[in-house]
Order: sequence, then structure tokens, then C-alpha cells
Amino acid sequence: MADTAEIELRDTVLALVGHFDKQHLEEYAALFSEDTDWENAFGWRLRGRRRLKEFLGQFLWPIQAGSKFGPVSYRAELLFPDVALVEYSVERTPPANSPLAKRLVRFTHILRKQNGEWQVILTRIWDPMTPPLSPPVDRFPEFEDAPFSGMRPL
Repeated sequence: MADTAEIELRDTVLALVGHFDKQHLEEYAALFSEDTDWENAFGWRLRGRRRLKEFLGQFLWPIQAGSKFGPVSYRAELLFPDVALVEYSVERTPPANSPLAKRLVRFTHILRKQNGEWQVILTRIWDPMTPPLSPPVDRFPEFEDAPFSGMRPL
């Protein structure tokens, strides 16, 4: 991989993890393309930066308030000069009083370089669950038209 691309991709991943950990919604969302395609381990699929911001801001981040996310592993592969595959893992450590379990979360992103910046165009998240702390949940339908403010925590 070209040295410049390798450094840029690593810096992009560090920004993704850092903004996610600190719940910096605008900065995190800016790393995704307008038409991003995002799916988590439960099969919840979002299309577009706006939907991603709604989901994180109104549903996911309030549930995970106080959790810390630290990088564990990282791998990047340049597929084309302007397209890369990036995989990384983070460990979520919830606050002491949280019902959430500590867990490993794995991200797979396809990034495209546009106007000199790497942007995430596709995300798939794998979240290994360890019963009984992390019981499986029913698959939610696609969220194209569902308001996140009415969703309940898992």
C-alpha cells in the first residue's frame, strides 16, 4: 500500500474511533459519504449520512452514554487508488452502573477518496454476543422511514 494512503487511512480510522468514543456527532458523520450504506450486527440498515446521524444521536449513543471505545486491531487494504477496505475492532467498556456488557465490536468499512478526503461509503459491523450477558435480539426492519425517537432501548 502506498505510504501516503496508509497514513491517511490510519488517521481516518483513528478519527472514526475517537469521534465515536466521544460522541462527536457532526465530526463522526462528516467521515461518511452522503449516500453511505451502514448496517450493524442486528441487521439494522441505514442509508445516508442523515439517517446515520439520527440513529446515533437519537437512539444508539444515548443508550451507550458513558461507555468508552478503545481500538484493539486494525487492517487496511488499498483496492484501487481511491478505494480501500478497512477493518478494525474496538472494545466497548460500559460505565460501572450500566446494564451493558463489555464487548468487542468489529467494523468493516469500504472507503472512497473524494476531493482529497477518505469517506466511508459502506459499513458492516460484527458484534460477537456472549449469552447470557448479550442475548440476541429480533431483527429490526429497515429504517428508511422509521423515526428513531420512538425506538426503545434493547
